[in-house]
Amino acid sequence: MAAVVLTKVKIYSTLWSKVKGVIGESEPKGFGEGVALPGVNSIHTFFVSFPIDLVFLDKGNRITRLVDGLKPWRVSPLVFQAKTTLELKTGSIKHLGLKLGDQVKY
Repeated sequence: MAAVVLTKVKIYSTLWSKVKGVIGESEPKGFGEGVALPGVNSIHTFFVSFPIDLVFLDKGNRITRLVDGLKPWRVSPLVFQAKTTLELKTGSIKHLGLKLGDQVKY
């Protein structure tokens, strides 16, 4: 299990910022860029204009589920063990070689 460090992740910790996520934002430019949503274990892409990669993390920031390229107007699976969800530029999972069990620091 590898450790992965993401340096361009914004943490959205307020209720409104979590509800909003990346709605109304432009697509991240680089792989591994995006937002962290602490306390969120499922998301939607209603009103998001681009696909996103999702990384679900447990309480130790280990990857418990990966979703490649969730398209606009979709709902992610509910990941019960997830304590944080990362919304990243599509292609980040593959480009960074993320795998289940990897620990993520952001």
